[in-house]
Amino acid sequence: MIRAAGLVTSRYQTWKPAQGVPIRSTVGAPKFWDGEPLVVVPQIAPFGIFGRHLPTDEARRLYLARLDRHGLEILAALAAIARSHPSQPLVVLCFENVNGGQTCHRRWFAEWMQDRHGVEVPELPAPTHDDQPQLPL
Repeated sequence: MIRAAGLVTSRYQTWKPAQGVPIRSTVGAPKFWDGEPLVVVPQIAPFGIFGRHLPTDEARRLYLARLDRHGLEILAALAAIARSHPSQPLVVLCFENVNGGQTCHRRWFAEWMQDRHGVEVPELPAPTHDDQPQLPL
């Protein structure tokens, strides 16, 4: 299924083509995106949950319930993407900087994959200074 090449999470802002297949987990696409076409798995987007100013615990509960309702669809979509890109990890992306301490639904998705399906989904490490684009002098 997904385990052969892997499944990870990261930010749109730090994704690089060498990291794997970019998968959009947000309701909308980032306006600044100029990378490869984003693969959309709408069932992992937090439709109807964010923007309601819910407490974090309530938003997390509602999001996990959404994932549970769409679990078979999510697994089928990810398996199909993995089959189409057999040697590349799948990289579930959104905006928040979880390496910097922000809370994010993509990590709730990762916990759900681990808890419900036994698939570990690590967060890619934050880029180091050497990984950052450099301005010409």
